[in-house]
Amino acid sequence: TEDQNFWSNSGYDITGIARAALSDLTNGHVVQGGSTITQQLIKNAIVGNQTTITRKLQEIILAPDVTRKYSKEQILSMYLNTIYYGEQAYGVDAAAFTYFNLKDTPKATAASQLDLAQAAMLAGIPSSPIARDPFLHPKAAFARIEDVLQRMYAQGYITHQQRLLALDEVQQPKFLHHGTIKP
Repeated sequence: TEDQNFWSNSGYDITGIARAALSDLTNGHVVQGGSTITQQLIKNAIVGNQTTITRKLQEIILAPDVTRKYSKEQILSMYLNTIYYGEQAYGVDAAAFTYFNLKDTPKATAASQLDLAQAAMLAGIPSSPIARDPFLHPKAAFARIEDVLQRMYAQGYITHQQRLLALDEVQQPKFLHHGTIKP
């Protein structure tokens, strides 16, 4: 949902940046981002998050180097393991624990245990961690999950049946279970 051309772009997307800039100018304030996952990783790990043209230029300049130095899988892993998911959870393993009480085991990370519905929920949180916190704003979180699953279906990652089953799972009373640390 953050970068549908991630697997094919060179680390930045001029069309996305231009679209976001035009939308922001038209509305008089920032309404959408144009950053790729690689740019977001650079922002979070290297240049900081000040909203300036200089920072955006730094992201664009560094993105191709990052894409050459690291594989797309490595970039995605670094991104998923550093972004904020709300509820004091930084990284996808922490989010899997926080929202679903999934824990690392000797054979699997918490994130690798996520099913489609759980992964879709987590995919929808980072762009607005507070507004889409499923504990605080379940309706907004559900709407975002619907959007994530629809995009996955439209892009051919899942079938219609998988989408429907995931939506059904999300609506079950025990879908979320706050992670607890036992002393």
